[in-house]
Amino acid sequence: MSETREKKKLFRHGNSYWNQTTDNAEKAVLRMPLETFRQKRQQLDSSGMNYYAYVRDDNVHLAFLEQEKEKMRFVLGEERLQTEKPVRAYTPPQKNIFGTIAFKYIAQKNYLYGSKQEQLKLAEKLQAAGIPFSGIAYNDKRTTVTVSRKSLEAARELQQQAKTEVAELEAQART
Repeated sequence: MSETREKKKLFRHGNSYWNQTTDNAEKAVLRMPLETFRQKRQQLDSSGMNYYAYVRDDNVHLAFLEQEKEKMRFVLGEERLQTEKPVRAYTPPQKNIFGTIAFKYIAQKNYLYGSKQEQLKLAEKLQAAGIPFSGIAYNDKRTTVTVSRKSLEAARELQQQAKTEVAELEAQART
């Protein structure tokens, strides 16, 4: 694949639900060459961390929660991170709704609750698994994801994976 085609493919990578529901004032941005991002992408994707990357000016801009800078440093294996604030202001809508299907179209609704970071990681996993869902982020401590009864068991397994990944990353970053 040519580098130009790969840049277009990588133009947006990461958890788009996290990006849409997180205020830019809470984000930090790390710039890196495309080749560095290619090398670190697997580590990022398997880390349990929510992030969003995009290509601009031949660099990858990696956005993540500013309060998780130490976790990002740990995931990337870097001594120090030079970050900046996002260039554009963005405040998510007050009713922070996300998902692959409108809430009203989910049959036999079942609700999964958790922290915003865990539930947004769950949203990413549900989308990858092709499981329809709708979610609403009330605040950092309470976010709800809704799935149908037929998807509930698989969704609970993915939720447990998301919780485990987030918890493991937090534990590793503290040591």
